[in-house]
Amino acid sequence: MPKKDHRKCISCEEFYHRDEMYMSAGASSFDEWVCETCYYEDQPCCSYVTPTCEYNGNIGSYNRNLDDPLWGDPCYDAIEEHADSIEWKSTDAWRGYFDGKVPDGYVSMIEGWTSGGWGGGTDEVNDFSDVWENNKQCFEGLRMFVALYRTSNVFSTSVDVYVHNQDVDEFKRILVRDAIDEVLND
Repeated sequence: MPKKDHRKCISCEEFYHRDEMYMSAGASSFDEWVCETCYYEDQPCCSYVTPTCEYNGNIGSYNRNLDDPLWGDPCYDAIEEHADSIEWKSTDAWRGYFDGKVPDGYVSMIEGWTSGGWGGGTDEVNDFSDVWENNKQCFEGLRMFVALYRTSNVFSTSVDVYVHNQDVDEFKRILVRDAIDEVLND
């Protein structure tokens, strides 16, 4: 029997005093508590980056860190909506990946993966990452965000780029302009 004011952690199943507990993000009831250790060791299933923010907002199994400085970002509501839709997709008994749904008013422009950094992965992601890393300021003013998901392969990260439907044409122009510049400069 647990001591007074102690709750069971939904992760490690140990009992802790309520002052050492956190309510699980997305909890459906007041019975879903996680201990401090499990809360801080929670591996994020998705991180977010926007053109105006170097910050990675993280969504884990038990914690949700989408506060400052994403708070004032024009994509904040879309990121919140996306974060609520993230779920694990099994590809077999022991492998899979996290994925989320396209937020209302946004379009999925790039889907792929990267491995061990931006250099290895799908061509679409590599081409985008080159522009992002070298000319990130070109994307400022666009309502867009990059979602980076954890997969069962420790060397692989799934990547989705979401762009507001009113900014799609400008997003395409930026990528085409950069590709032309690259050809002209080679």
